[in-house]
Amino acid sequence: MRLPALALFERSLREESRRFRAYGLRLLLLVITLFAVMLAQQTSRFFGAPGLRLFTSLMYINFFYICVIGLELFASAVAEEKEERTLGLLRMTSLSPVAILLGKSTSRAISMVLLLVSQFPFTILAVTLGGVSLRQVVAAYIVLLAYIVFLSNLALLTSVMCRRTGTAAGLAGLVLLLYFLGPWMAKGVIELLHEDGLLPGFIELGRPGMDWVLDRVIATSPFARMRVVLRTGFSESIFGLQTISNVGFGAVCFGLAWGVFDFFTREQKDVSPRRAGVAKGSSRLRAFAAGRSWKRAIVWKDFYFHSGGLLVMVVKLVVLGVAVAIPAWLMYRHGRSGNYTRDLGGVAMVVGLVALAIEAAFHASHLFDDERKWQTLSSLYGLPMSLGQITRQKIMGCLLAMVPSAAVFCVGVLLAPEEFFEGLEEMLTEIGGWYGMAQYTLFIYTTVFLSLYVKRGALALALVMIYVGNMMLIMPLAMFGMMGGDPDGVFFCMTFVIVCGCIFLHYQIGQRVRTLAAE
Repeated sequence: MRLPALALFERSLREESRRFRAYGLRLLLLVITLFAVMLAQQTSRFFGAPGLRLFTSLMYINFFYICVIGLELFASAVAEEKEERTLGLLRMTSLSPVAILLGKSTSRAISMVLLLVSQFPFTILAVTLGGVSLRQVVAAYIVLLAYIVFLSNLALLTSVMCRRTGTAAGLAGLVLLLYFLGPWMAKGVIELLHEDGLLPGFIELGRPGMDWVLDRVIATSPFARMRVVLRTGFSESIFGLQTISNVGFGAVCFGLAWGVFDFFTREQKDVSPRRAGVAKGSSRLRAFAAGRSWKRAIVWKDFYFHSGGLLVMVVKLVVLGVAVAIPAWLMYRHGRSGNYTRDLGGVAMVVGLVALAIEAAFHASHLFDDERKWQTLSSLYGLPMSLGQITRQKIMGCLLAMVPSAAVFCVGVLLAPEEFFEGLEEMLTEIGGWYGMAQYTLFIYTTVFLSLYVKRGALALALVMIYVGNMMLIMPLAMFGMMGGDPDGVFFCMTFVIVCGCIFLHYQIGQRVRTLAAE
């Protein structure tokens, strides 16, 4: 007898198993595994414990794959129904909240588990290469399976709470970031305040207990557990604190998603096009309102309604200021260089450059997102403007939103000009610098190209493709080039190939946009 609560779950599981995407992802993981095995066999004479090196690289690739793909996959479980305005239809059926949650999220988690299971027999080959035991292989996969349970249910909770997939994925990613880095940062701040004698008395008394709690939280992280499992001579139990805690956290998140499901889905709200933080003209923040359209209307539209406009720019300045101030203060208190202006400039340049890279990738993944989603690309293409003019104005609107990050970087250049010119000279005179810029350009083009084909997850998929491409092609070529004594020649050839790939994608993006506009 079939349970009604499992009806949608069974149907979703069958659909997930029959989709081409599932077979494609399994094939990708198997190709990565087999290529890594072949590479480990070729390099076994140069490095010790090739099996352990192979298995370690595979496990961290799997972890990266789960984090990047899993966030987008699981966060869209319920949020995509809200965006497509079909959640109300599901609620009108006899399906209970738990049936919807099982069918929309747990089936996807099982599909990802099956991806890892399909890879397991091939990773056993690492045992034959030496340096790793079967116990380590099993324990490492248990770490990943427990983390999938936690991640899938955490993203499910945010998917129930948020109206958009992007918001749900961002909130889940922020929670994961705090989970991974928060305990380490808290321990570091407590230690610094203790050394300076700035800790209050009651916190000083409870510091041993706080350190114990933070150590236990760190031990629940898959990072910490994976380091333990991948040590040479691992002989502990295959189940650790991380396994129990991650499964427990996942169960709690699923219970919370079940409990708040009715509250967040009892009203069907139309999901309108994004107005990312734009203030209304009648509010107290009317100074940040969009106002009248500019002469370049597409620049105005993307700057305000896609990127948030002036209000979001102010928020970015505050966040980036805090991100610069905290490391600068730590350097001032505990630095040894004596030149705090130069240190502050270096921190500002790093923070600004990282922020620029992240913002550029985000804007690339959403360049034509609203037009595709709301089917306005044909109307936009019907304007008396060429496709190149439209695209340039959209890019200009995104670049205006990146002014705060660029301003922070420029402040760093003014404070530490010597470091800037030294780094610029090194980047322009070394082939590795040109290779890095070409690699990032290819990543941006790949993100834009994929965003025109997939509904969501273009940025995550581009990250995985670039990462896999580096591992399968570029790293082996670089290693063999170094063995041959001509690494610069290899990097030059790879840079040339990447530039050709960017030119090809540039042409294909234009063709794809024209095709979508004609539909």
